[in-house]
Formats: sequence, structure tokens, C-alpha cells
Amino acid sequence: MLALLPYTPPVFHTTGQTVQLKRCHVVIKMPDGSRGDHTGLYPNSWDALDRAIELFPEALVVSVTVARGRRAAA
Repeated sequence: MLALLPYTPPVFHTTGQTVQLKRCHVVIKMPDGSRGDHTGLYPNSWDALDRAIELFPEALVVSVTVARGRRAAA
């Protein structure tokens, strides 16, 4: 199984404003049929997608899902 390398996103934009990091789940599928997934914190889903494509340019499929909010306790 493939694994994405850890990524430490920037905490501040050039404007000096604090960025609220989002939990992103990234799944990739390679030409040989192998798959990899990673869950991490990113400033936005585009940064997560860019990182995955940067690390695995030969990937056939790259999927990014962003968690929004929390589930209520049962």
C-alpha cells in the first residue's frame, strides 16, 4: 500500500491571517492497481490535491474529501 509523506501546511497566509486547517482524506490509485490513502490537515482541499499530484504524478485517480463539522454524540 502506498503512503503519502507527512505534510506540514503553513499556518499563516502572507496577509498575516491565521488559517483554519481542514481535515482532508486523500485516496490515490496507481496504474498497477495499487491504492494509497492519507488523512491530514491542510489549509484547503486544493493544497491536499496539489501535494498528492506532486508526490504521485503518475496516479490515475486522486480523490480528496474534506471533513466539515462534527457528528453529534449518540
